[in-house]
Amino acid sequence: MAYVDKEYYDNEYMGLPIEDPEEFERMAKRASDLVDIATNFQARNVAPGGFQEEQVKKAVSAQIEHYVITGGYEASRQEATIESVTIGSFRYDLAGGGRGGDTKKDSLSIEAIKHLASAGLLYSGGVIVNG
Repeated sequence: MAYVDKEYYDNEYMGLPIEDPEEFERMAKRASDLVDIATNFQARNVAPGGFQEEQVKKAVSAQIEHYVITGGYEASRQEATIESVTIGSFRYDLAGGGRGGDTKKDSLSIEAIKHLASAGLLYSGGVIVNG
């Protein structure tokens, strides 16, 4: 399930143009899958019409645009643009420090990570309740 459609990407996010509708759908699904994985599938449970939903859409759109900038989905899988990102107390690292294997293949763009972090969707810790 893709979190954005071409209408949103083109008109609301104003992303770089993608002429082929099938290629757009493919990139949207791949980007949505990465967002699901990064958020431990919390993105699927956000309230419709709220701030978190908008940030999820922006994150997916940013990832799609990252694919466009890097020459398409396949090209983005061959070379990582980041090894680690720190936003406040949140840190995102590619497994193994970004060396070897296929750890670089499916990383989110910095912009996508920032959108998800601003919505609190990258937090995976527990909640302590005093009682």
